[in-house]
Order: sequence, then C-alpha cells, then structure tokens
Amino acid sequence: MGIHSTSPENTCRYLAVDIDQHGDDSDLAVSNFNDAIEILNRAAEIGIYGILEDSNGCGGFHVWFVFNEPVPTKIAYGFGQWLIGDKKHEAFPKQAELSEGKFGNWLRLPGRHHSRSHDSIFWGDGSWLNDTESVELWLNAPLNDPACLAVVPLPAVTLPEPNTRYDTTVSDSVVDSGVLPEFGTS
Repeated sequence: MGIHSTSPENTCRYLAVDIDQHGDDSDLAVSNFNDAIEILNRAAEIGIYGILEDSNGCGGFHVWFVFNEPVPTKIAYGFGQWLIGDKKHEAFPKQAELSEGKFGNWLRLPGRHHSRSHDSIFWGDGSWLNDTESVELWLNAPLNDPACLAVVPLPAVTLPEPNTRYDTTVSDSVVDSGVLPEFGTS
C-alpha cells in the first residue's frame, strides 16, 4: 500500500526521502542511517519535524515530513532537493510540477514490507521504538507548518527523467554510530 506524492492540483501534503538498501551490506546500512539522521537534523534546524522509518530491516529508510496544509509541489520539491543535497537518494515529490490531471510518484506507506519479513519501526528519543510505540509516533506526530519552508532556497536543478533510479554511493568517511538495529537478520 502506498501514497502518491502530488495531487492533480500540483500540491503535496508530505515530502519523503527514500534511502534505498536492497541487500544486506552493513556498511551501506550504517552510511544510510547516518544520512537519514543528517536529513532529520537539517530539517529540524528550520523547524520542520521529520519521522525516520526503518523501511526494510536491512538499512533502507524513509524520512517523512507531513504538512498541515497542501504545499505547492515546486516548494516541496525544492525542499527535498535542499535536504538531500549531493546525496544520491530520492526525494518525493520527484519533480517540481506535473502535467495537468496527473498524480505524483508513489511511495510505499509504513507497514509490512512487500518482500521481506519486516514491519516498519520508527526512530524516537535516540533509539528504535517497538511496534506499539512506532504506531503511536506515526499517528500522533506533529504536522509541519509550510511557512517554515520560506527559508529554504529553491535550488536550480535539472529535473530528472521520470522513473530515474539513483545509485547509492557510500562515502568512506561515515563512522558507525553504534545505534543501528541488526541488519540482514530478517
């Protein structure tokens, strides 16, 4: 089950960063976790609350930012590009504008993974929450005021082609934070 990022009116109620990990590479899992925390902290600096989801149990993450009212897609797209910077992760929405009557890209909602024995869990207060705490966090997370996005410069970027897949290249400078779950055990 998933959700489209953009309405036919070219507005978004959420932005999400998808940090992929399709294998059991623990070094990439550590790098991905550190990237996710960096994204959360960058958003927090401008007053935007994010939710970190362990989306597949092997080092793949979704970082969610939910808004209390629709945000123009161009602004949400710019915010996503600003958050990921030069990282090769995907931000939803993936484009600044859609053709009339179209829906934006689709992202899997938290829950049971479609091909792994894994249920989404969430990061809270410096550790991974259990199932019940994760559901409570997801359902009770504060919604963000889009006015906070006014401080984000809209980057001049080349729009990717639809359905572009990005490689996730790992930097050797990432240090293990010591707070990762056991990846590759599910």
